[in-house]
Amino acid sequence: MARLANIVAGCAVLLSAGGVAAHEIRQKNLEIIHPWTAASSEPAAPDAAIYMKIRNRGKGPDRLLSASSARAASMELQSSGATENTGENQAKDSIELKPGAEMAMKPTGPRLVMHGLVKPLYAYDIFQVSLLFEKAGRIDVEVMVEEAD
Repeated sequence: MARLANIVAGCAVLLSAGGVAAHEIRQKNLEIIHPWTAASSEPAAPDAAIYMKIRNRGKGPDRLLSASSARAASMELQSSGATENTGENQAKDSIELKPGAEMAMKPTGPRLVMHGLVKPLYAYDIFQVSLLFEKAGRIDVEVMVEEAD
């Protein structure tokens, strides 16, 4: 009975905060804020984008060089969207993080794309992604899977 009361109390705290609380991790001069992806729109969807904010609190620049996860065969850094000439997203070697600035990965901005998903992404799942930065090194984050629109 006490366990049930604790679960109910925990749910009440989350609901009073306006839903699921954003999550973040700080390592060295970087702050990774709310890494998330949308649930797979179809069970056989091979790719998915990951979004987050990265805040560089340092006095010098850093670069996101790569990412990896057991949930995908590979991951790619992509630019801010389709180009006028090709209509395709462009892969990038790295994403620059200016000192004292915040960079948002979003559908209309730079983002991470997982290719060859090992299994579908279901709403409310959480999985690990390793981000590799030029100066901050490896930062492991938990990516939340949110309901698809």
